[in-house]
Amino acid sequence: MRYRSKFNGHWDGNVVNNTGSVTREEDLLPQGEFLLPDPVYQGPLPVTYDKYCDLQALKIFFGEEANVFYSNIPKMEPGETKKSQKKKTEKRLQNMETRNDGLKKRT
Repeated sequence: MRYRSKFNGHWDGNVVNNTGSVTREEDLLPQGEFLLPDPVYQGPLPVTYDKYCDLQALKIFFGEEANVFYSNIPKMEPGETKKSQKKKTEKRLQNMETRNDGLKKRT
């Protein structure tokens, strides 16, 4: 089915299935229950080293509670880039997808 959300907007499309033609994992749960997705990250994401240094310089303007928070914020090592962090995250996501595929095969 193709449709527009605005009169002059772009065309969108969706596949329409008959009710009950597709069994979803959520349909197997009792009424009112649902599955939570697996967390993508195990903790706070680190900021770049340059950003960490900038935040440390700005701490003089923060209150006591914010000072403690920004003193303990995780940071990358000097020279480490977000791309290297992105590769680690992508690898973690692939491992999760592999694990989820294994769980789907068991049900």
